[in-house]
Amino acid sequence: GLLKVSGLSPATAYFVRAAVNGTQCKPCEFTTEASAQLPNGNLETWYRVAGKSKNWWIDYPGADENAVWGTMNQLTTSQGGSSGAPGAAYSAFSGTRPVDNAVNGKGAVISTVGWGDGNTAWLGTYNAQNEAADYSGLDFASRPSSMSFYYKYTVRNAADWGVAEIHVLAADGSEIASGSKQLGAVDAYTAVSVDLNYAVGAKKAALVKVMFKSSGNPACQSVNNDNLSSPPSANLSDGRYTGSELYIDEIVLNY
Repeated sequence: GLLKVSGLSPATAYFVRAAVNGTQCKPCEFTTEASAQLPNGNLETWYRVAGKSKNWWIDYPGADENAVWGTMNQLTTSQGGSSGAPGAAYSAFSGTRPVDNAVNGKGAVISTVGWGDGNTAWLGTYNAQNEAADYSGLDFASRPSSMSFYYKYTVRNAADWGVAEIHVLAADGSEIASGSKQLGAVDAYTAVSVDLNYAVGAKKAALVKVMFKSSGNPACQSVNNDNLSSPPSANLSDGRYTGSELYIDEIVLNY
């Protein structure tokens, strides 16, 4: 049979003993998991590395270049602008950046941006060797029941949508719970939650992956005027190609 005990405190040792018709079993000892949170989940901490001009820089959502939250910013700034306009924003721009006046202080905006020649950007850890996103995850030994956050979303193409995903994996790499949410256009910060459900007897958690994408519709990721706004003609400084933009703040894991 199965006995479910609720109302327990996190990171606490418990002794449980059952009795049937006056006969008691030996005590069972267990310790509950910690109610751990994601580092910099409030997105208040950012680190900036200057580029070749005042219009080109690399933002990191953390205290330094080794931020837990990964972005594609190293890729979208990698070409550094054209020979005629080194460091121009239209070809070298951080797609994920800090914003002020979010829900509480700073937040993040994840933009689909045009950069270099024929590319757009997603959120992920940048792998310089193969120039691709690396969703390797974070060591994490707790099993949250949901992830909540605030978002607002502006679209360039009305057919586009944002994406939020969370995956909890065991030490052997198997997935023990996951959840995702398709995010529609909304012009004010809105609370949303992504649920996680675990099967009875689910393995212990060892890894968590959390992903946000500003453009979830593959049809809206091509470089054209439907998906990207264009900078003013002959703007070789701060003008840039921008598509859908997903604003995120106050990411919380619930237990």
